[in-house]
Amino acid sequence: MPVKVDPDIQASLEAMNLTLWDVRHPKVVSGVSEKTGKLIHRENKNRVHVALQGPGLDRGCLGFGSTLQEAVDDALASPALIGRVPGLKGSMMRLERAVSDLRYGLAAERFKVDPEDDEDVPF
Repeated sequence: MPVKVDPDIQASLEAMNLTLWDVRHPKVVSGVSEKTGKLIHRENKNRVHVALQGPGLDRGCLGFGSTLQEAVDDALASPALIGRVPGLKGSMMRLERAVSDLRYGLAAERFKVDPEDDEDVPF
């Protein structure tokens, strides 16, 4: 059964020049057939997988979530698309990414290993 696409979500993606390339519920193994011995696959209706495509993207940006909106938001948070999201939402996403990069840089600077350090001495 296909995932129902909200027209508002589709319109917001078209404004960013993006397309919903693939929208689906993932398949999970629910058991084994007694007659054939093969695995039985069923759609997990609690999860949605999304792939977005657009100009300038080499590969689709994937997103996962319990709703279509969560999956699209997850896909928009990928590094390839973070500059395309307009408005306050895009600003907040870029700010969160910058703060995370800053934390990583500070941690790398704080815990960097100096070649002159003696590795035999525990600290």
